[in-house]
Amino acid sequence: MVGCDVMDTPTVDIVDDGEKPLKDKIFKIGSTLELRCIVNQVGPTMDSGQHVSWYHGSRLLNNDTFRGGISVKSWVQKESGFSKLSKLYVANVNSNDSGWYTCSMGRFGNATVYVSIYVHGETPAAMQHGDGSKLSSSVFSSLTFLLTTQAACCILH
Repeated sequence: MVGCDVMDTPTVDIVDDGEKPLKDKIFKIGSTLELRCIVNQVGPTMDSGQHVSWYHGSRLLNNDTFRGGISVKSWVQKESGFSKLSKLYVANVNSNDSGWYTCSMGRFGNATVYVSIYVHGETPAAMQHGDGSKLSSSVFSSLTFLLTTQAACCILH
């Protein structure tokens, strides 16, 4: 009988500073948006060509030169198992930067968080996701994107 190592299924999460998964995040207009993604349990033999991609809606942000002020930094952490970490920075946010952000690592999966941008003087707690029609449209857009990426991933592998 041939033995093999059983690895846990990798997980992808957008997390807060305490590494707890986020569902939404609020930033003040003009501030720098910072999101942190962790892909846990990727294993030591992880494909070095595999990288974390960040999306705002369906727009890829990693190499975005149109908006400016966008930076992505990714690295592998070997402390407690192997994890891929990635941070997205978007400088000088404005209302156009509100919406769904997705961290994706191809076949390992993805995580999505809703970002709200508030203007000085607004009450962030009262904002949440705005009106339901915008939220439904954003959810539909994000789901369409995720299904399209998963289908493309399956075809390529």
